[in-house]
Amino acid sequence: MLISGKVSGLTEGLHGFHVHEYGNIRGSCKSTGGHFNPFNTDHGAHDAKVRHVGDFKQMEADADGVADYYYTDQQATLMDGKANIIGRGLVLHAGEDDLGLGGDAGSLANGNAGARVACCVIGIDQAPAEDSTRKSRKSREMQWGDKVDLGVTWSTKVRAMKEDIEGALKMRLGKLEPTYK
Repeated sequence: MLISGKVSGLTEGLHGFHVHEYGNIRGSCKSTGGHFNPFNTDHGAHDAKVRHVGDFKQMEADADGVADYYYTDQQATLMDGKANIIGRGLVLHAGEDDLGLGGDAGSLANGNAGARVACCVIGIDQAPAEDSTRKSRKSREMQWGDKVDLGVTWSTKVRAMKEDIEGALKMRLGKLEPTYK
C-alpha cells in the first residue's frame, strides 16, 4: 500500500508516524490508543522483520518544517484480515522514533517518539466529482489485489477513493457513515 502526502508546520527532523488502534479523535490524539499491533509483536522500524503493523516509516521535515512523504508498506492493508487499517487512527509524533532500539519498555511499545502532534482517521471517502471522460485509466482498470494509494490530508482524514476500493473488492460499498462525530 502506498502512503504519500505533504505535512507542514513541523519541527525540523524525524517524526514517528504510526497507525494507532482506534479511529477516535474526539478526545484529541490521545484517544487513538496505542500502536496498531494485531500480532502482538515488539515495536520496530518500518522495514524490520519484527514490527507492529502500525509502524510506518518516519516523516522527515526539512528546515522549513515541511515533510514530503512517500512510503510503500508491505503489512498494512485496506482489505479484510487482521492487518486491515480502515477505521484506525493515523498519528504523527513530535519526535524521532527510536525504532524499538532504546533499551526500555517504552521503546519496545511505542519507540519513545514523544507527544502526538497530529492525527486523523483512516477511512473511505467519496471520490471527487469528475468528468467520466477524464477518469484515469488506472481507476478504470483496477483489479483485485492492486495497491490503493492513500493521500494524507490532515484537514480531514486519510482518504481512499471509494470507487477504487469498490473496484478492488469488486463490490459496492454503499453509503459509509463515520464512526465518530
